[in-house]
Amino acid sequence: MGKVSAEDYGSSTPKITPDDLEGDFTILTVTGFETVDVDDDGVEGGKRKSATLTFEETENKVLWLNKGMIEALCTQLGTESDNWTGKQVPVEKYTARYGNKSYPKVRVMPSEEWDKAFKDAGVKRKHPGSYPVKAAAPAPKAGAVKKGGKR
Repeated sequence: MGKVSAEDYGSSTPKITPDDLEGDFTILTVTGFETVDVDDDGVEGGKRKSATLTFEETENKVLWLNKGMIEALCTQLGTESDNWTGKQVPVEKYTARYGNKSYPKVRVMPSEEWDKAFKDAGVKRKHPGSYPVKAAAPAPKAGAVKKGGKR
């Protein structure tokens, strides 16, 4: 991994939004995984570890990962993030709730839903818990994401 700066992340970095997905979910191809320390006054030392994924189909937009998404990725793709490049990952629209507010978001699907997502998208996998062996249909260019499906 190259040199990382917190200024490269956060609100200045375009992130994948629900508007980027035509369907309720889609399968994306990983091109990179980055970790970065971000400012957080709520933790000891004022920094916390964070991570992002980039995908072939979304060009310069990133998906900020939370603990649950990282757990799903590790379960399905293994704990060596260098091996994630080129692997396909199902992502979906969902609603996050913080306090009394709801926010539309995009997330890596929970691990137990991957097999169904690949089946619904018509992508064959070697066996549960392994990456797909057949690439999904090519996605549109310019940061648009192909339609995945309805849930």
